Amino acid sequence: MPDTAGINYALYASVQGNAPKYYAGYFNGDVHATGTVTWVSDARFKNNAENIEGRYALATLQKLEPKSYTFNRDAYPYLTLPQGNQYGLLAQDLEQVLPNLVSDIIHPETTDK
Repeated sequence: MPDTAGINYALYASVQGNAPKYYAGYFNGDVHATGTVTWVSDARFKNNAENIEGRYALATLQKLEPKSYTFNRDAYPYLTLPQGNQYGLLAQDLEQVLPNLVSDIIHPETTDK
């Protein structure tokens, strides 16, 4: 059903509470959401935005090791991982530099009706 802006949603969910262990949903496949999948980035939604000091910012970025990769879809068919070449960071590498940006998510149990 479309909302007032004419956007169609198959599912809308909301949860009271904050992480950890409060999730409005778990999706297997491509998702756009305001939460931990993608974040709202517009300045009007943020307070206390401050520039990170130049040398610290550059030093932090230099510690990151961007990769190109493909997902191991054969080993994890239940995750519906994207096909083709991807670009980004490995969580294990990112955790060493910016640990607050990485968290464990548990795949929900699948049961037969």
